Amino acid sequence: MVDMDKLAPLTEYYAPITLFSFCLSTTLFVFILITRLMRFKAAKRLNYKLYLWTMLLDMINHFPLQFDLEENLPGCRAFMLLNNWFNFVSVCINASLAYNIHMVFILNKPKRTMTELRTMLTALGCATILTIPFTISLLLDSTCTIMIFYHGWQGLLKVMGLVGISLFLLTTYCLIVFLMVARKLLFHKHVDSHNSKLTNKYVRRLILRLCLYPIVPVIAWYPYITVAIVDTLDLSPHVHIMIAIQGYLTSLIGTFNVIFFLFDPAVPEIYQEVKSRYFSKKRDSTVNLTDFDYKDTDEQANNPDKRPEIAITYDLQKSDDTNNFNIKIV
Repeated sequence: MVDMDKLAPLTEYYAPITLFSFCLSTTLFVFILITRLMRFKAAKRLNYKLYLWTMLLDMINHFPLQFDLEENLPGCRAFMLLNNWFNFVSVCINASLAYNIHMVFILNKPKRTMTELRTMLTALGCATILTIPFTISLLLDSTCTIMIFYHGWQGLLKVMGLVGISLFLLTTYCLIVFLMVARKLLFHKHVDSHNSKLTNKYVRRLILRLCLYPIVPVIAWYPYITVAIVDTLDLSPHVHIMIAIQGYLTSLIGTFNVIFFLFDPAVPEIYQEVKSRYFSKKRDSTVNLTDFDYKDTDEQANNPDKRPEIAITYDLQKSDDTNNFNIKIV
C-alpha cells in the first residue's frame, strides 16, 4: 500500500497543472466550435468534428474541484461514477478515431467508417455498459474515497475486472493502430510517390497527425494500469513515485490533446481561409490610367456637359495579355 505521507509532497502541483490543462482544453473547444459554426472547410472532417467532443470531455475531467468530496458520501459516489464514466467515454471516442483511421488509412475501406453521430452514440453506449460493474461495486461499499486502493491478487482481479481490462483492451487497440500508421509513414513506398515536395510535406503532416490521434490514451492509461498492478501487489517500495507520475500524466491529458492538435493540417488550412475571408484587400478590378482630349462638335462646344471623356482602363483580374487594356467612353 502506498505511503500517503511520501505521496503528498509529490502531488502539490496537481492543481495548477490540471487548471492549466482545463484552460487549454476550453480554449481549443471554443476555437473548434467557432470554426464549425462558421463552416470552415477543414472543420467538416470527421476527426476534426470528433475533437470537439474530446475537448469537452477534457474540460469536464480537468474541471477544478474546490471542495472536499470525501466528507459527503452521495457527492463522493456521484463524482466517482461520473469521473469513471467520462473517462470511459473519452477512451471510447479515441478508440473510435483509431477505428476510423484503421478502416480508411490501413484497410482502405472508407465506407466502413462511423459518422459523428454514430461514433458518439457508440462511445456513450459502450461507456455506460463498461461503467456498470464499477457502479455496482461502489454502491455496495459503505464508504467512498477519491483514491481507491486494492490489495493482493484478489484486489488485482477486482480492479482489473472493474476498469482495468476494459481500459487495457481499448488502449491496446489505439496503440496497435498507432504502430500500424507509424510503420506506414516510415516504410510505405507511396508516401514519397508524389512529385511535389509540398504534397509530400502535407501527406507526412497528415499521417503524423493520424499517428497522434490514438496515442493520448496510451500515454494516460498504460501508466494507470501499470501503477494499479504494482501498487496492488506491492511490487516496489517506490510506488508513491509511480503514482505521482501517473497522476501528472492524467492531469496533462488536455495539454497533450491540444499540443497534438497543432500538428493537424486543418490548422494552417483554417489560418489561410481566415486570411482569405477577412484580411485580403479586395482591389478595384479597373484602374483609370489616363484621360484624352476629345475634339468637340459644335453642339458639344456650346454644351460642355455633353462632352464625352475617353479613358484607358487596365483590368487587374485578367491575365490574358490581349484583354488587359480596354478603351471606353466614361
